[in-house]
Amino acid sequence: MLVFTFAAFIFSLTIEINQKEYTGESYESILELYQQDINTINSIIVKEGLFPVNSLSNQYTQLTTLIVPKDSFEGSINNEKFYNCGLLKTVSIDGATSLGRFAFEQCQNLESISIEGCTTIQYSAFLNCIKLSSINSPNIIEIEPRAFEKTGLIEVEFNSVTFLPGQTIAGAYYADQFRYCSSLQKVTMKNIANLPYRIFQYCNQLNHVDTPLVTSIGGSAFEGCNSLTTLTFPVLNSIDNYAFYKIAGLIEVDLP
Repeated sequence: MLVFTFAAFIFSLTIEINQKEYTGESYESILELYQQDINTINSIIVKEGLFPVNSLSNQYTQLTTLIVPKDSFEGSINNEKFYNCGLLKTVSIDGATSLGRFAFEQCQNLESISIEGCTTIQYSAFLNCIKLSSINSPNIIEIEPRAFEKTGLIEVEFNSVTFLPGQTIAGAYYADQFRYCSSLQKVTMKNIANLPYRIFQYCNQLNHVDTPLVTSIGGSAFEGCNSLTTLTFPVLNSIDNYAFYKIAGLIEVDLP
């Protein structure tokens, strides 16, 4: 008697590319099914399976939307991974644990990003993302220098953040995490102890700061924040030079 055994072929990845669904063993096999240049891809939405986020590059010149569920990717986003992806508008990579240096720098059409699992945002990750107004990242612990400089953020609530480091590069010292965020109005960071050098310099719409555990404020931290009228720091014990320089509307600073 002959016995035939049939092995079922199980596809491991399902992706919607430009509103059309593809299923294959890997992203490479799906690109073969797509049969077009990657610079024609404007939308990638992962439906099921593991997706190699770091295999993407800035050659995806038309990419506007990237949605990757938490169970489809977990790990760090490489340095410069989406640098200067000028059309990128919406990103959700909730399994990302950290963003590398310059990861989204110069993505000047990026409006929103969700990175729920991220704990570290490295140097200049969002520098010059001038339209970035919304970020979902409740678990950030560390924000490196220039991470959000010149972004379009309106309100930030980073209550898990405990570390805002500075860095010396080519002889110049930087912190500048939110410097020149001209749309930023409200900041809440309830567990940070140190506001470093130039962190909010020239955030000229900033009018509300909730940082009750701050003990030290670096030089020029609030320089040029002309919309501030009151500031309260109940446990502050150190203020560096020019911390409140050029704040035309400042009426009251409540210190211990």
